[in-house]
Amino acid sequence: MRSLTSRSFTTVVKTALLTSATVISLSGAVQAQTAPFAPVEVEIEGRIQYMDATGRTMTVMGTVIHVPSDAKISTPTNPNISWTDAVTGNLPGKPMGFLNGTAIVIGESDGVKVTASDISLNPEENVALGYITQNSGGTLKLDGMEIVLMPPRAGTNSFPANKSPFDPRVPGNPLKNDFGFPLARNSIVPGTPVAAEGWWSDEDSKLYLWDLEVTGGEITNPTVPKISILRAQCRQRAPNDIELEVRGATYMGTTASPAAGIEIFRVAGNGLARFVYPINVTSVPDAEDGRFALYRVDARLTNAQTGSQAGDGCPATIAARLLDPNTRRPVTTTNANGAIVNIQATSDVDNRID
Repeated sequence: MRSLTSRSFTTVVKTALLTSATVISLSGAVQAQTAPFAPVEVEIEGRIQYMDATGRTMTVMGTVIHVPSDAKISTPTNPNISWTDAVTGNLPGKPMGFLNGTAIVIGESDGVKVTASDISLNPEENVALGYITQNSGGTLKLDGMEIVLMPPRAGTNSFPANKSPFDPRVPGNPLKNDFGFPLARNSIVPGTPVAAEGWWSDEDSKLYLWDLEVTGGEITNPTVPKISILRAQCRQRAPNDIELEVRGATYMGTTASPAAGIEIFRVAGNGLARFVYPINVTSVPDAEDGRFALYRVDARLTNAQTGSQAGDGCPATIAARLLDPNTRRPVTTTNANGAIVNIQATSDVDNRID
């Protein structure tokens, strides 16, 4: 092994010193970058620790989030609630309201503060799958656990009746089967498989539900055709480019085949707006329950195709209309006022950033 000469040793030392100086210089440059930084989009999901009513801030997992007046605030079953409603306590069975629940926050961070543009509040997401073991005496149980489905709107009753007041912040979805169609309450007998979603109350020792999905049961108004939207999602890939996914089911009443045509619409103002290039599909009979048929839409659309202005992006609400599979004309029914109306369903769209 060759030994270092005086000259080579000096070169090594100089190189080391220069490298050290470079590192110090780079470290100084990094430290010079102080907030605020260029704003970036953020998504935070976690436990709600604090809500400041007057300061319009909330703390989620230690991050303080500023809530401007134009931020959209929603719950699992209400697409638009106010900040005042959000910070008000006393949800059924939860005296502290949304505190200690979960928030999904989409917004912007500059390294100094996070400002929300969209907040989804969840009182506490508890899910139970199993069998109904009691539906009698004003008590409904899932594998021995008492459950109650909250009223869907003012003036209606919980299931079982008189077990929960109506709360507009988190109304209950109508009792339905796994195809999305309403059911008769007395048809939910012991042995019926169900999926329940809501929040557990230590105060009342029961699960308050915003959704109860049933396998089986008897459909209400079984002679009337129906359509449902089980899922509606949209992703904006570019200012003029979206991906739209819609899934649902059809039921054609006394008609032999459950297959039907479906047209998808944007909801605009108080009415429906047809896409410039109509989105039409046909439902396919379900392999396990021949009373129903399933449909799915996967569309990649530009604004020119959707009929929106440039950069409008994903629709907030979508509608599905039932069509006769042969004539492709709308299927109609008579409403409570005696008017003939088209059979259709609407749903808020889950706009995703991933």
